[in-house]
Amino acid sequence: MSIRRIARILCRATAGIGSILVSMYGVYSFDGMTLGPDAVLVILFGLLPVLFFPVFVLSFWRFRLAVILHWAFAGGYLVVNSMLNRRTCSEMGYCGSVISTVIETLTTHALEATFAVALLNLAAWWLAAKSQSARGGKPFVAAAT
Repeated sequence: MSIRRIARILCRATAGIGSILVSMYGVYSFDGMTLGPDAVLVILFGLLPVLFFPVFVLSFWRFRLAVILHWAFAGGYLVVNSMLNRRTCSEMGYCGSVISTVIETLTTHALEATFAVALLNLAAWWLAAKSQSARGGKPFVAAAT
């Protein structure tokens, strides 16, 4: 067993555990949620993390698509969470710039976990593609697993 394979397995296992935790956090976010004037944002706030584990399960068949979806969901979650945080801080009157709100939002544990899962899946995909191209298989761009 090569170092790349061990690293890929560790990345996938950690990403799987992380995606379960992110999905559980999404389910927890739905608890006590009130739909106000930003109903779409609030629903997306709870729904995007919930989708992380189903996308991880999809990665067993369509790895590259799952990596793309994890990054899209992490980016979408950052946007939605930043919009909700910006609305809250502007109502309270303590906002700085939009960039400072996005950076503060990015440092929350939930967003750190979503981007960690996306990064671990990307690393696992890259390791799989690298080892496959080293064996003379498909090229790096076309690697599916």
